[in-house]
Amino acid sequence: MKKIYSIMLILILMFTFVSCNEQDLPLEKNVHMNNTGVANDTSTVDDAGSTNHTEGNVPETNNKIPLHFMIDGRLYVDTGETVQGLKCGVMDRNFDKVIPQDQIPSVDGEVNFESESNGAQSGRRENRMIACVDGTWRIFAYNENNLGGVTLSVKEASPSKLTVIFQNQLRKEFTYGAWFMIEQYDETLKEWVPVEPICEYAFVSVAYPLKAAKETEQEIKFDWLYGKLETGKYRVIKDVLDVKSPGDFDQYWLMAEFTIE
Repeated sequence: MKKIYSIMLILILMFTFVSCNEQDLPLEKNVHMNNTGVANDTSTVDDAGSTNHTEGNVPETNNKIPLHFMIDGRLYVDTGETVQGLKCGVMDRNFDKVIPQDQIPSVDGEVNFESESNGAQSGRRENRMIACVDGTWRIFAYNENNLGGVTLSVKEASPSKLTVIFQNQLRKEFTYGAWFMIEQYDETLKEWVPVEPICEYAFVSVAYPLKAAKETEQEIKFDWLYGKLETGKYRVIKDVLDVKSPGDFDQYWLMAEFTIE
């Protein structure tokens, strides 16, 4: 009888030991530093710049997919900006198929909205096109301000030059060059328009490293191209390259606003 009780006691102690060990195991957390320097344990940023949210803390969305179309393998998305005074005319590219708005185009010529223009015209920048939606010409952009983990901001601004900051939070290196563009917000038209150059120009072909997990400053002197800027609201556009191999790269366009007083 004593032998049976001893065996039972040993089994109970073993079960208690295993259970306690399982409860004491720490939970693994993916900790990511946000822009304010405060640690978050809700998401991680991968090398490609996409954010992977952990289960139980999915960001709130309105479940509405923006307007998109695909041309030449490029997925253009509605920027929310419009262009005034245009009429439907000859399109640079036509749309071939309308798909439901809750879907994202994956084939050239697909669009997830009805368009009176049934096509798109080239915009003022190489990564932009315009299409007519509900009687309004809307601006669509490709790879614009969507390089997750890489941002552009203006540190200092004067009528003749800027200092911009590239913040690269990713574990990979990009490149940037001398090219830039400045647009001004037209209060009458309620739209952004390019600042008119005062001369013919060309940019030097050069590549600077945008090092991983670092901030990079660039001074942009623009009075040679635009003269001195007047009082107003402006934005600067810079492009960043994700080079995969010689001649093979993805191009992104970053924007940052500033004010001249």
